[in-house]
Amino acid sequence: MRDKILPSFTGEPREVKICDDVNLFADSLWAELSEDYRVALYVRFYEPDLSSYTDKLFNTL
Repeated sequence: MRDKILPSFTGEPREVKICDDVNLFADSLWAELSEDYRVALYVRFYEPDLSSYTDKLFNTL
């Protein structure tokens, strides 16, 4: 069971480009996650000029 624990982060962080499209941005984050450890991802895209936000949720279940 111990070998199933998600390892701690190691190495240097990756630089990511944040585009103006929440779907493209969220999809690119999801694609970068290791398929072995994908469980869920929640992205909130806030638009300050409009005082609004868009949410996107990925869940493997």
